[in-house]
Order: sequence, then C-alpha cells, then structure tokens
Amino acid sequence: MKKFTRIGMRYRITPFSSNRMKYNHQEIAYLNFVIELKVFNTKTNREILFVEKEEDKVSIPVLKCVDKLGNSDYDVQKFLFISEYIKASYSKGKIDITINNKDLEKHDYRIEYNFKEFSKNIVTDKVEIGGCFADVTTELKINSDEFKEILTNNKFVEDDKLMLDGTKSYEINIK
Repeated sequence: MKKFTRIGMRYRITPFSSNRMKYNHQEIAYLNFVIELKVFNTKTNREILFVEKEEDKVSIPVLKCVDKLGNSDYDVQKFLFISEYIKASYSKGKIDITINNKDLEKHDYRIEYNFKEFSKNIVTDKVEIGGCFADVTTELKINSDEFKEILTNNKFVEDDKLMLDGTKSYEINIK
C-alpha cells in the first residue's frame, strides 16, 4: 500500500564542550529539531507529495527534473537532492533555516518549512567499551518552549551548517 507523505529533515545541535549541561536534573547530550517541508510545483502552485511504499522506511527527499545536457542538443534527467538546497545554522541562540528557492525555481520547485518536532537526548547510563566509557542516551520529545529555554540558557556550538541527522516522513491523508 502506498502512503503519501511530506518530508521532515532532522538536525542536531551539540553542547559547547564535552561537559554535559544540566537541565532539570538531567544531563543533556544534545538537542534535535525537525523541519517539515512543503514542496510546491511553481507552474501549478500545488504541493508535491512523496510516495512511500509499504516496504520503505522513509521517503527519499529527491526531486526529479530535466535539464539541458551541456552544449548538446539533448536533455538529461537530473535528481535534485533536497538537502543540498537547505542550510540550517545556529548562532547567538537562534536557529536559521535558509532555503535556496532561487535555484529550485529554475526547475519549477519551491520549498516552505515549519518546525515540526523538538527533542533532547539525555544521558541515562554509562557503559565501558574497551576500557573507555561511553554515554547511553535516551531521546525525549519536548515542546518548543522547553527547547527554546534549553537553547537560550546554555552554550551550544555555533555552526553555520548544522548536521543533518536524518529524515522523517509525515503521512498526509488524501481527501
């Protein structure tokens, strides 16, 4: 059975130092957020949904287009990886998402986004592996207010290109 989905991009923000921060008696390893993407066909102004088959774990965030093949008389099919058109950064306590819609519009696409999910990974245990200790973490969903409070009141690594930690699919009910 096919599902129709939107794509979510998950990013991670890491603490400033190897010393874990404390928040409400929890040791936080890192914070995560997911942006949900709406991809539009600029010719029709309709949203494009991704097809996810039952055996797939997640939709692949790739768009297809046809482009001219160099200086030849041919066209060639191209794949546009959505992640290449999105830049997530963190600076001075703020997250900035920049989408290169100017380049996407050359291929008749436009992307909008909204913040969909927030979570924190807390240290729940330590294990010894080969003489070294490693943290065991558990991810906990949090609301946007708690996410902002943790982000504002602690030091995180400022990064002009946050790490893309994965993708998610959000099923859309077709009417």
